[in-house]
Amino acid sequence: MGSASLYPASSQSTLSSSQSHSLSSHPVSEHVDHGFSFMGMGEQTNDFCGKIRSMIACPECHYYVPIRIRCKRSTCPVCFHSLIGRGAESAQSRIMGYYNAQLADNPAGGSRRGRVRLPYHAVLSLPEDQYCPSYVSEKEEMKRLKDIFRKQALKMGSTGGTSVIHVFRIKWGYKRLLNELATRLNKSGERTPSGGRYKLYDALRTLPNWRECVYYSPHVHIIGYGYLQPSNELEDGWVYKKIINRPLKDGEDVRHLISYLLSHATPVSGMHTVTYFGVCSYNKLVIVDKQYFHEPVLCPNGCSCELVYADMDGIPYPHMETYLRMRVIITYRMAGEPPSK
Repeated sequence: MGSASLYPASSQSTLSSSQSHSLSSHPVSEHVDHGFSFMGMGEQTNDFCGKIRSMIACPECHYYVPIRIRCKRSTCPVCFHSLIGRGAESAQSRIMGYYNAQLADNPAGGSRRGRVRLPYHAVLSLPEDQYCPSYVSEKEEMKRLKDIFRKQALKMGSTGGTSVIHVFRIKWGYKRLLNELATRLNKSGERTPSGGRYKLYDALRTLPNWRECVYYSPHVHIIGYGYLQPSNELEDGWVYKKIINRPLKDGEDVRHLISYLLSHATPVSGMHTVTYFGVCSYNKLVIVDKQYFHEPVLCPNGCSCELVYADMDGIPYPHMETYLRMRVIITYRMAGEPPSK
């Protein structure tokens, strides 16, 4: 058997004959994948994507970073990372908003603190006999998957949360090769179209034959609340795995997890990639208040100076105008409860 290759435009990785046989023998679903792809695998929206519109710098250590134009489209290979950041912050706000709403005192004056638990992370896999056997559009199939996963999550004990659907898994053995490819690209000094360092799924995006590295296996990542029944008690071939080696201790853990999940999620035009259900749905968790404010950004090099606007060479302007980033703090309450006074 000949060797199999993983290659981006400028570099190539080759498997030995034994490795190639091992990879090709991995059980792969033959079901149609409905044309799904990953974030950032479309065409660049326009020539302005990624262009530098201004610079900010540290007046002490001379650290500087560009502020780029972003089109806010999930399919754009240059701009999709900025969309991931906003989506993760929004999910963090709602997930932890339910946690904080539960910590608040109820109208009778009693405390709910004793019943409140931090969110969990679980992966729920669709039984193969429920795969769609014939071709339907991306939107129709994603709508079907969202409905099936939501009903099953509630049935097995989840009270609600947020979900991110993945329709692909990487074939056995290719994950190591893709990590090696990412390492090689980083060592060569190359950067992703968005300007960052290569990671596993960034390396996958460089491959014209990327579908050979994955197989169709719809599953959903749930960050939610409730007590799940044991996996061995589920019926009809359903299985789930609760991720306990990386517990979600606070909002930052939730944000980092959602960012990672969105990096290889499946965007579908006209549909939200992050879905809320149960107690975290829009009709169950109500916004009480939104506070908008601007805050300075501190230098990440440890000097704790506020970043200021600079010229295109990274030299701060003489008037030292501070760069301010807008933040939104949202307060939630459970639907049906009167606002706290």
